[in-house]
Amino acid sequence: IERIEAALALVRKFLDWERALRRLDELNARVEDPGLWDNPKAAEEVMRERRRLEAAIGAVNTIVLIGSSLTMALAVRASKTGERSQLVTFLILTLVLGSIFLGVKVFEYAEKFTHHLVPGEHFQFHDAALKNGAAIYFSLYFGMTGLHATHMIFGGFVLVPLIVMAARGKFSPAWYTPIELFGLYWH
Repeated sequence: IERIEAALALVRKFLDWERALRRLDELNARVEDPGLWDNPKAAEEVMRERRRLEAAIGAVNTIVLIGSSLTMALAVRASKTGERSQLVTFLILTLVLGSIFLGVKVFEYAEKFTHHLVPGEHFQFHDAALKNGAAIYFSLYFGMTGLHATHMIFGGFVLVPLIVMAARGKFSPAWYTPIELFGLYWH
């Protein structure tokens, strides 16, 4: 438990999500302010910072996702070598990192819904010439990321009993098949 708490503290310190998400909310509020668009230079500055912040959040979320893949691979290794405490730790870290990834996706989805970027009856895009292409892009975005999120949610439900089984010593170098199969699923 101490190792998990230390790892979580490190993740929190590294990501500092709250500050980044609060800043993105501030930028979104400024974008909604009609007076901003009267000053093209200020509008461009806000949009540039917003894009930079969204890219940074996406990059960190990608690192979190790759980290969850790494912790799952380390869990498979620990199960093969019979290192039960490491197995439990890496499975829990995989679940935590997967949950962080999904939490950021929820935030991203909420932002897209708020700005009417969900294809359908209420879809709005600032450039009429690009509206159809943007609708296709966002359809693909929600389709692919939604499928991936569903995959991870089901994975989380499978991880919990695997963590319990690992903590109870159900896996050994002689039998670790469920961990290895789940590792294939998670990747």
